[in-house]
Amino acid sequence: MYPQAVTTAPPPHIHAEYQGFEALVDIATGEVRDGSLPRKVASIVKEWCLVHQAELQDNWQRAQRFEPLDRIQGADRD
Repeated sequence: MYPQAVTTAPPPHIHAEYQGFEALVDIATGEVRDGSLPRKVASIVKEWCLVHQAELQDNWQRAQRFEPLDRIQGADRD
């Protein structure tokens, strides 16, 4: 008998970068899960995640299937 491999996939998240800071941010809550961001930036990213939660979840599902992602307007309106 062989031991089963344990796969712990992280919950749906995004990667945020700002002036040398990097963080993994939970899509469902907008909270920083790993890394760090300045407080004001973390607040903006959280609000953006919550506003775009459905689009982010859709893209997460696409990414899991290795499909192209849809573009989501950034917090800086890019």
